[in-house]
Amino acid sequence: MKSISINDSRIECLQEQEKLIALEQSARQKLSELLALMEFEKAKYDIAISTACPGLDYIVVETTTIRTSILAASVSPKAVSNAEKELSTLVESLDNVRQKVTNAVKCYQTSEKAVSDLEMELAKCLKEV
Repeated sequence: MKSISINDSRIECLQEQEKLIALEQSARQKLSELLALMEFEKAKYDIAISTACPGLDYIVVETTTIRTSILAASVSPKAVSNAEKELSTLVESLDNVRQKVTNAVKCYQTSEKAVSDLEMELAKCLKEV
């Protein structure tokens, strides 16, 4: 009976691990995209182009102002910080689940060995009788 509950626990941990892996991958991608957008925001104000072609400032500003404000709002340092915290929390949860799986496997193996030892002892006793 204990062996079954240990196995059930292991299965639950493995299922939770699968869910957390998917969430972790999603959080990593989100953080990567946010960081890439921040870098894009920094790079788009290339001074060399503005200096070489001052007339472009008016065209670029008129066509990208809305897009820039949307990107700037969605890629604030706080948004990146929140994404990093979310990823950190998921990584920690995943580590905890992996530890639970490892512990469940060890417990299961210990139980299996105990059952095997008891079966051997029973066989010896039956042989003596």
